[in-house]
Parts: sequence; structure tokens; C-alpha cells
Amino acid sequence: MRAKMSMLGRVAATLLTTAATTMFGAVPAAAADGADLGVEISGNVVNAYGSKATVITVTNHGPGAASGIILDLSETRVDSEAIDPGTVYFCDSLPGTEPPWPSRSPDPEHPHWGYDVPVAGKCALADLPAGRSVRLETKVKVWIATTLPIGTIRARISHDGVDPVVENDAAQAQLITVGPATDLYVRAWDVPYRPEGETGAVVPGEATVLRYEVGNPGTVPVTGITLTLRLPDQVEFTESLAGCQYDVDRTETTCAYPDLQLVPRSAQTAPSAVIFTHEIRVLPTAPAPAVLADGSVALSLTGVTDDVAALAEPAEPASVLPAGAVAAVASDIDPSDNRDSFAVITERAGGDGAGLPVTGPDVRTVAGLGLVAVLVGTLLTMLAWRGRPPSRGRAGERTG
Repeated sequence: MRAKMSMLGRVAATLLTTAATTMFGAVPAAAADGADLGVEISGNVVNAYGSKATVITVTNHGPGAASGIILDLSETRVDSEAIDPGTVYFCDSLPGTEPPWPSRSPDPEHPHWGYDVPVAGKCALADLPAGRSVRLETKVKVWIATTLPIGTIRARISHDGVDPVVENDAAQAQLITVGPATDLYVRAWDVPYRPEGETGAVVPGEATVLRYEVGNPGTVPVTGITLTLRLPDQVEFTESLAGCQYDVDRTETTCAYPDLQLVPRSAQTAPSAVIFTHEIRVLPTAPAPAVLADGSVALSLTGVTDDVAALAEPAEPASVLPAGAVAAVASDIDPSDNRDSFAVITERAGGDGAGLPVTGPDVRTVAGLGLVAVLVGTLLTMLAWRGRPPSRGRAGERTG
């Protein structure tokens, strides 16, 4: 009898130990699936007396989805004698965090408000699946020319849960104005692009289109650019475009356009922006629904300009220049917006999943908690059986 009780005690202890190990071992598994959000700032150098798109990009590096996202811009300040404060606007501020000025448009009769004007508060952003980014853009307008910084954008991102990488949770960039200078940008959209703005999804094995834009927000015309494209894993180029060289796997390409001219928006002699497209295909082995991240488009200048203010090192002209012009490699005064990332969104055939990965509790965690329930139930049953008084049968006959 005592041996049986001792055995039950050992079994009970074993079950409790297993349950505890399973329960607490499941916590790190769930924590490991948290969301790593990162924030970046680009387009912070603006031509004097001009305007330019300044961008804050929030990216979920995964592995889990992020919810309850807050973007804190409350430490952003500008010199209102140099910048229109109403143009430094990325998102709607939450109640109680609004900047002190009454509206997003200053009084034209009293534009000079001070050298340290707060222009933003805290913004709530929509949930962000792993691998996806949200781009917040504002067109900063500069009133004067100065060599001094004219503002500082400070951004900090947070979300529900624990972010496993805190080093990329904050970013800071000084707003700077320059005189006549060369300035280009590249903007890539997630694939497949939809004109209405919402990204679609593609079934593995099918073709789709990569779309990106290159533009000139500067004050100096540029002739000649080079583009370097890298596709996400499980995606390949399906066509060979003139001027582009592809790697063996057809996942990377470098495209040179030595004769392409981009002029400032105020000029009418050539385009100020060009939209490029490339046919691509998602391999049949690609996961779905999923976000195939880490695609990129990078831009560099390879051409010549006829504006002496934008000249860098002398170079051989790519074509015949007008009399009195000097050939040189143009220097981009703001390389922060010369690269952009994109993702390819996949879905199962029939549209099941809408291209977004399934999110929720980790499978190991759910299984572990289920095992805990079974073990604890077994333990309780054994303990109840152990404490049950012996039952009797006929005429004092002992049973059990």
C-alpha cells in the first residue's frame, strides 16, 4: 500500500515537472515570434525656395505581425523662418498630442513663428504584417536659402508587446537646404501594384509587374542614370529589357540609361519623373500566403549636367554638349532617397488568404498549453483516486 502511494507521489511530481517545463518553455517560443519594427527617414535635403517629399518609413522586419503601433514625432522641430511648419505633416496626431499651432497652414501675414517650432505629435498606425512597410510622406516647403540646419525630424516607433531589436526603433535627420543642385529619388511599390492604392496578391507560378518611379525634385537637369534591382527570394525576371544586364539566376539586374534626361518640375523640356516596369514571376515553390520581402531598387547618377553649380569630378561627355558647357559627373545632394525596398505578396489559388500570412499564437505554445491541461487533469484524477476510501463488496468482502 505504501509502495503504491510512493509510486503515485513520484508520478505526480513527474507530471508537475513536465507541466511546468511545457508551460514556461512555451513562453520564449511565443516571445520569439514578436515583431521587430524599424523606422527610417529619407529626403531631408531640400533645395532653397523649393519643396520636396520627405519620407518616414516604418518596416516590420518580423517574424510576427505588429499591432497597437504608435509613431512618436513629438520631438520634431523646425525653424519657421525657413520652413512652412504646416508642410511638415506626416500623419494625424492623437488627441492630446497635437502640436500647439492651430492648423496645418500658417497665417500668410505672420509666417515667422520662431526657430524651434514643434510640428507633430503621436500617430496611431494600422497593424503591420511581417515583411510589410508603411510610407508616410510630406512635401516640405522651404522659404529661404541658408547653410544652417532648418529643422530636425525625430521619430520613435513602438507597438504592443516586446520589440526584440530596440536599436532601429528611433531615427533622426536634420532638415537642410541647399542652393541649385542635382537631386534624384526612387520610389518602389509593393507587388502587385494596384492603382487604387491597395497592394494585391499573386499566386505562385504566375507573372506580375514590378513598378517604380525615378524623379528629379532638384533644380538642375540630369542626363544619365543607372539602376540596380534585386528581387526577393523565389522571384525572377521574365523578360530582358534593352540596357539591362541580368545575373545567371535572373534575380538581379543593372540597367543603364545614359541618354535619359530628367529635369526639374518647373522645366517643360523633358520629363521630371519616369515610371519603370519589369515583368517578374513568382516561382511555383514560393510559400503562400506570404510576404516575400527584401526586394530593392537603387539609383546612381552616371550622366552629365550643363550646370556648373552641380559639377563634381570632370568626366568624358556621353554626348556632344553645347558650346561653353563643361562635362562632369553630377553629385546627388541627398542620397538618402536613392534606394527603396519592396515586397511581393503571394496568395493561394482562388484568393484564399488575400496574400497575408496567418498570424496568431505560436503552434508550439498552443500545443504546449494543451499538453499542460491533459497532464494537470491526469494528476488531479490520480490524486482524487489516491484519497478515495476503500469500497466494500458483499458481506464485508474487500474489493480494489
